[in-house]
Amino acid sequence: MSRVSSKKMRGLIDFGDAVSWCQWPVAESYWVYRGKIQPGPKRIWKWTMDKPLADPNLFKSFANLGARRNLPEAAILRWVHDHGLLWLNDPSTDKLSFDNQKPITPDEFREEASRAYEASTLFKSIYSKDFQALHSRIKRQRRDPLGKPRQGTNADVYLDGQPIPMVSGVDSEMADEYVLLAAKVGLEGSVKMRIRGVGWDFNHHSGHPRPLEVYRPTLVPSIPDLYSAIWFQFGLLMNDARPVKFCEVCDSPIFRPRRNQKVCSGSRCRTEKSRRKKAREGSF
Repeated sequence: MSRVSSKKMRGLIDFGDAVSWCQWPVAESYWVYRGKIQPGPKRIWKWTMDKPLADPNLFKSFANLGARRNLPEAAILRWVHDHGLLWLNDPSTDKLSFDNQKPITPDEFREEASRAYEASTLFKSIYSKDFQALHSRIKRQRRDPLGKPRQGTNADVYLDGQPIPMVSGVDSEMADEYVLLAAKVGLEGSVKMRIRGVGWDFNHHSGHPRPLEVYRPTLVPSIPDLYSAIWFQFGLLMNDARPVKFCEVCDSPIFRPRRNQKVCSGSRCRTEKSRRKKAREGSF
């Protein structure tokens, strides 16, 4: 089977795998009706963006929305128009069947995008060992015996207000290495939870040189929805072994960066870099 070079997919996944691992229908239009984003009234479906993992910027585009304060409804609709809604109405039925995507409120979308942005910035802090940033996100809460307030000797550990499976002594020092470990445990646990719906399936278009003579199906991930695809791609980014820089505008990871590259390929970030450069030059 002919495949696009993995370089085109930035080395994470080649085009053939992107297609076989996840497909997702996108409506011709979306609108906010009765407080929720859902397919437009015509209920017409298109198939031009049915391969979410073929877009190497899928996670980045979602997380960048989460970086924006007071994210406007129009920006959410533009993203959904390109990529579709996040979940299925009924996961037990065919995900490519007509009108089976779950409507979502703009606030629910903002919350999920914000989680993606927080994960992206946490990954940056872990990778660069920014201990000041990590200390600000890791907190402890004393675990008191029943009926004995402030007498506990152990504390539960929280990342961004969410508990993680670690325990600390109340009076022990929160050393840099401990905070780094807590951040790693929290980030990995968060990503695993969001891709827990990913299963496995056999792909019979395996590219074997004698497919009609030899039974050799390929076992591949089966990604159930767009939300899982977004976080699965982030997991692949975390797993990538190549050197990485981070965009100085949006903090997104840049894989295989050029030597002097400071921003990612997003047009918004390039524009902001140019604006900052002009502002600096104008100050002299």
